[in-house]
Amino acid sequence: MERVAVIGAGAVGDALAGALRRGGLDVAVGVRTPAGPAETTVADAIAGAGAVVVAIPGAAVEAFAAEHGPALAGRVVLDASNDLSGGHDGPMHHMDAWASQAPGALVCRAFNTIGHENVSAPGFPDGVADLFWCGPEAARARAERLIAATGMRPVRVGGPEAAGVLDGVARLWFTLAFTQGRGRRLAFRMLGGGGEA
Repeated sequence: MERVAVIGAGAVGDALAGALRRGGLDVAVGVRTPAGPAETTVADAIAGAGAVVVAIPGAAVEAFAAEHGPALAGRVVLDASNDLSGGHDGPMHHMDAWASQAPGALVCRAFNTIGHENVSAPGFPDGVADLFWCGPEAARARAERLIAATGMRPVRVGGPEAAGVLDGVARLWFTLAFTQGRGRRLAFRMLGGGGEA
């Protein structure tokens, strides 16, 4: 069974760990200070995993990449964070930091365009939610397997250069959920478009 490291035990990390476990994967939750049998150190979680899901506050991603970048070499990394420290207008991703600090990792952006409630329960009356993601083609098979394990349908929007597109989708989610008051139980579904990105 493939082991996946989920880094972070907040609402997003908990939702992702639970969804991946329900999808049949062996999940190690890595945190700075382990507090129980379900958690381990970040270094130990990464060491035993083939893929790593980063679910920490967006403002902490750059420092995380600098500290753990060498250990991530050869692994698929799914960055689920949004850095809102500069507001909603600037970049919410850290793909430049990933490229410089973890050049050996296959870094993708995923799980950052919907709320954690929808990761835990991706089914809606009209069908399951789509999960838009971006990342290198070499990571595609593993990234889409992980996304599908959560119950969502993966939709690749491009390579790492498409990270800004996902920022836009996240902004749309924030606008609909909060500015328009539609609530957090909101996700997206692509209709048609049979071609593969």
